[in-house]
Amino acid sequence: MRAPDDRADLELTVTAGDGAQRTERYDVKHFTVLKPSTVHGMPHAAGPVLVVTRRVSPDSVEALRVGGHSWVSLHPLPSGLRGELRIGDQLLELKPAPALHAEAGPSPGPGRPGTSTAQVMQELLWRGTVTQSELTSATGLSQARVSQVLNKLAKQPWLTAAGGRPVRWRVTNVNDLVDHWLTIYRPTKSVATFWYSLESLQNQVQAAIRSVGPSAWVSGGMAADALVPWSVPQSALIYTSSMQDLSRSGLVPSQVGEASLQLVITQDLAVPPSDSAKRVIKALSSTEPAFPVADPLVVLWDLDRSRDVDAHQSAQRFREALLGHLEADHAS
Repeated sequence: MRAPDDRADLELTVTAGDGAQRTERYDVKHFTVLKPSTVHGMPHAAGPVLVVTRRVSPDSVEALRVGGHSWVSLHPLPSGLRGELRIGDQLLELKPAPALHAEAGPSPGPGRPGTSTAQVMQELLWRGTVTQSELTSATGLSQARVSQVLNKLAKQPWLTAAGGRPVRWRVTNVNDLVDHWLTIYRPTKSVATFWYSLESLQNQVQAAIRSVGPSAWVSGGMAADALVPWSVPQSALIYTSSMQDLSRSGLVPSQVGEASLQLVITQDLAVPPSDSAKRVIKALSSTEPAFPVADPLVVLWDLDRSRDVDAHQSAQRFREALLGHLEADHAS
């Protein structure tokens, strides 16, 4: 059964692990429950088709594959598969997000840190002085993996190991640690969708978060403005762990250059703030942010790459406030 008058163009941009991006524009078709007969009866489309449904059966998925269509389902198949996106000659499978503290996967290659390295560096920054055991507890990584990461980071001039038992690791220069993290961090593979609305950015973000649910984190200019007001953001960036259709929240699919809101679907463990990062977020803000904010380092990373007017100055202000708080907090 198809929802009436519920189709629109949607532009998706996929970021691969090496940073390369591919973009595809889809004719979107919405269904409540998708049956194989419905797939067979769909009219021919001139371009790629993306089917969005609440529920899908394995037989329907097979019919979609035969037709060469992309699909996303709110409820996954028994295998856990939630969708398949065809972008050119590439096929991207959408699966449930792993636990936030899952062990890091295969090595991401030379010049780029693994997920566990980024997590440990973030926790070092937020805490200032910490033991290996505390890092293990905060990140969910194994003692052995945390030890490996610390042994590599021990060569950095901004980190020192204080004597005693247990050994306490102390950050001696928060500015250098931030520089190091921003230099080597690369987001994991992601899918971005782009949306537009005439509503205020604040209303757009609130509507999107209501649609996405608890696994949503605002980054970039909107997050920086909520914590350290400086400039007026012209666009919004939200991370989430699963594909979402925001058209039912009053937003319209948009091309990249015209979008007012970008929704990034990712499993990047650097994005959700840890308990330590949440304390920093709370300390930076004079009032409780109206929405969940991504890890402050990720916010700074996105600000540095934003196309918004005054984004560079906003990033400088945000960084100054962040470093000022951390230096005072670590000294106390």
